[in-house]
This record gives sequence, C-alpha cells and structure tokens, in this order.
Amino acid sequence: MATVLRPWICDGMAKNNQDYPLCLGNHQVVENFTDICPICFLPREAGKSVFSGSDETRVGQVELNKKEIDDSENIFSLVAFLLRDKSVGVGWRFLILGTILGIILTNLSMVILNQRILGEYSNNLSVGLVSKDGNNFISQGEKIFFEVNPLKRSGADAFGRGHWQRAIALYGEYIEDNGDDYEAQIYQQNAIAHSRGNPLTFAITITGNMEKDINLLSGVARYQKEFNQQPSNDDQRLLEVVIVNYQGADIETLSQNILNANNILGIIDYRLDANSYLALSIYQEQGLGVISPMNIQWKQQEEELQIIEPENRQDIYLTMATQALLNYGNSLNSPPNGIIFYDSQDDDSIKFKSAIIENLPLWQGNVIVEVDVSQNSTPEETLKTVTGANTIVMALGQNRLSEAINIAKENNYFLPILSSENLFNDNTLTEGAEAVDQMVMALPWGFSSDVVVHGQMMEGWNEELVYNIFQEVVSAMTLNPHRGNLNKLLQEGIKLSDYGKEKDSLLQIPLVQIVPDFEGLSENGYKFEFKTIHRK
Repeated sequence: MATVLRPWICDGMAKNNQDYPLCLGNHQVVENFTDICPICFLPREAGKSVFSGSDETRVGQVELNKKEIDDSENIFSLVAFLLRDKSVGVGWRFLILGTILGIILTNLSMVILNQRILGEYSNNLSVGLVSKDGNNFISQGEKIFFEVNPLKRSGADAFGRGHWQRAIALYGEYIEDNGDDYEAQIYQQNAIAHSRGNPLTFAITITGNMEKDINLLSGVARYQKEFNQQPSNDDQRLLEVVIVNYQGADIETLSQNILNANNILGIIDYRLDANSYLALSIYQEQGLGVISPMNIQWKQQEEELQIIEPENRQDIYLTMATQALLNYGNSLNSPPNGIIFYDSQDDDSIKFKSAIIENLPLWQGNVIVEVDVSQNSTPEETLKTVTGANTIVMALGQNRLSEAINIAKENNYFLPILSSENLFNDNTLTEGAEAVDQMVMALPWGFSSDVVVHGQMMEGWNEELVYNIFQEVVSAMTLNPHRGNLNKLLQEGIKLSDYGKEKDSLLQIPLVQIVPDFEGLSENGYKFEFKTIHRK
C-alpha cells in the first residue's frame, strides 16, 4: 500500500528522546512536509504529527474507491490514477487534486521560508557559524578554553547542539564541585539566556591563562548571574557573554568574525598588547564599542568613563605614562627633582619632555637642568657637575640608545632613571645589559608580548572594578541595546559612582623595570619585569 507523508511539527527539540548530533537546536515552531527539518536537520521521527499529536508520522493503508495504489507509485501516480478513473465523481476529483496541489505549493513555500530562517538563525545561534576561520577562538559555551573536564565537555557539546536545558543541567552539575570555574558559570548563564531567547550579547577577550584572566572572568560572571536572576517577565532579555581568545589567532580575521556577529553589542578588553591594539583599531573603524584601557579615560571630576578618540590617544597616553613614572620617582625621592635628557631633533622626545615638565608640579617637583643630546657629544658629563637632582629622566628613543647607555654607565646606580616607552626594546637589554639595570619605563600601548618574559603577571583591573564597569555598561545599554550605542554612551560619559579607590587603576599605565634574569630565561641575562606602584 502507498505511504503518504503527513505534515509534522518541529521546534528543534527531539520528541522521541533520541540524540541527534547534527541538530542545530531550538527554533520557532514550524510545520514541515519533508523528511528532514530544513531549519535544524531533525528527522521526521523526532517530530510531532500535525493530525494525531503523537509520534505517529505515516498514514496506514489507503483505499480509494476499492482500487489499490502500488507502494512504488508516488504522489504523481496518484494524480494520474484520479484522472483516468471514471468512477470518481468530477467534484471529488477536483477537490482531491486541489488538496494535493495545495500540499505541494505549501511544501515548496515552507522550504524556501525555512531556508531563509535558517540563515538568520545560524547567525544568532552561534558566533562561530559566522566564519569557520574563527571557530577555535570564539565560544558562547560550545568550546572550552580552561579546565577541560568530561562533565564540562558534555555541557559544551549540549550547548553546541542547542540543547539548552541539558547544557544548563550539565554545567550546573559541574559547577557544584568547581565553584571557582568562572568560564563554566558564564557558559551556564549563556544557555539560560538562549533558553529565554534573543539575549543581550557582549564579548570579553582573554589571554588563555586563567591566572591572568581570573579578575575579568570572575567580575563578568558575577554580574551576569545577578542580571539574569533578577525578577523579570518573559519578555526580558537575559545577558550572554561571548569569550574571545586572541592567543594564537589571526587578529584581523578574528576581529572581522566578531564584527560579522551582529548580535554582539560591545566588547570588554582590558589588555594593552599588540593584539588588543590592532583589534581596537579595527573595531573603532567599524563603530563597534570597546571598553579598554586604551580606549577610555577616567574623568575624575565628572565621575565618568569617557571614550578616547583615536586622534587624542597618544596625548592621553603621554599624560598617563609620565604621571605613572613621576609617581614612582616620588615614591623613591620626594619631591622628584630631575635632570632631563632629550633630543631636540626627535618629535617624540620633545613631547615626552613636555609632558614630564607639565606634570612635575603635581608632586611639587622641579626640573634642575635640561640636556639636549643632539647638541652635546658627551651629555653624561653633566652628571659630574649638576647638584640638587635626585632623578634622571631619559626622553630618548632607540636612535639615541648609545647616549642613554653612556648616561646610565656614568650614573652607576646613583640616581633612579625614568625612561620613555621608546626604550622598551630587546636592544636596550642586549646592548645596555648591566648599565641599564634598574631603569624604569612605562609600558607602551600595543607592546609586543614577546619582549616581556612569558608568565609574568601585569596588574590590571581587579574583579570589583570589572564588575562595576560591566554593571554600568550593561545597565546603560539595556535602554537602547543596539550596536553603536556603546560608543555614543561613552562619548556622553558612563557614570561610575561609589567605587572608591577601585577606580585608581583606571589612571595607571603599567611600569616595567630592567632587572637581572636569574632564572636564565632570557638570552642576554636581563629582562623587563612588571612593577606594582600604587598612586600617592
């Protein structure tokens, strides 16, 4: 007998309790007429019959006017049979033919519609679907970057298939015994947000080293959970956090993948290295809002975070870098009274010198003497005659490294040396060696992480500050959750109130000091080491 396919209902969840690895997960309820759902790829037997409401999906034996239709005949054979059988009334014939034609046209239209929905749904279900090139570096919950565990891995697999309730349960079971795994906490909350539908999505960037990323992950995870658990109606959008790992990635490709994921409203990236610097420039050019130490400034009087426009970035950096250096100098000798060595033929040198002079009064410091190395063949001789100085400032670049080394040799550890970021270079270590030991400089924005010995910890935003920033940003964005609004809000200023000294780290540029490498990790015997200096 012929088997005639009935329409069936699918919502992306298997009704027969079977596991389908290729299923893309939950979607809106649709009526299908094909054996495979074109949205999620579930088979017919996993769906629900339109007519009976059960798992029954096929009509049994059909008799039409006591004539049998052979199992090998398809629906077109049925049409031919009706046309040639004179015993079937004309009215019934046209009614049946009209019904069959309606099913064919409805099926065709549903396939076309479902394919369109599939394209839209894929872009929102998983950021990784935007481009396969970025799959290893972006995770909403389907990939694990830290603490790989079988139970945690099962949660990720369920998330990747869109089985939100199963992912919630598995991640929850894992978290019961691993309460300090903030990555898992974020992924569980992401699954909860997806189960509600249409989440508010932000991204954070990581180094791939839990010790370095813990403040970011813990602060974000804490606020995300609080936000998602607050009383709300069914229409309230929950918070999703996408984790982006820059380590080992092609930054231009990865940044483009983030831009292509239209559901990402903004990014938090508190790193200062070359990868973050390049990504920041790409995001800014395309109008995606970023919260970064290289992108925002703290306006103390207004108690606000405000965006740093690209054309002002270098001036802001110089102000923050020279203040960090002078604060360190003041911690050693207060007030700092300096000898400034500079190069009048170098614009960067002149700007650094001017920033030092402008900020010295904040610590009641003074300039004892300025020495232009381009006009003095032996600038180090100045150290033999000048009195009253307790600090040396080198506003010199790599092209004046030999002069800087000679000055350091003549100083012979007598006065602390503060240097511009332009001497943050392997050449300084290799050629300066013992002479530049203990020299301190500000870490440049966009620095090469290869210059700093692997494994060093750089003091950054602590958990409380990350929590507070994320809280204020999300709260401000919920009123108008659209990409581009974050930049607008930052231009107007986002309030950070009642957070005390936590905000001081927004005013700091990390410092590094040249020290002996007793561990033997460097080739030249010296290394740059991060310093922790608290503002006075």
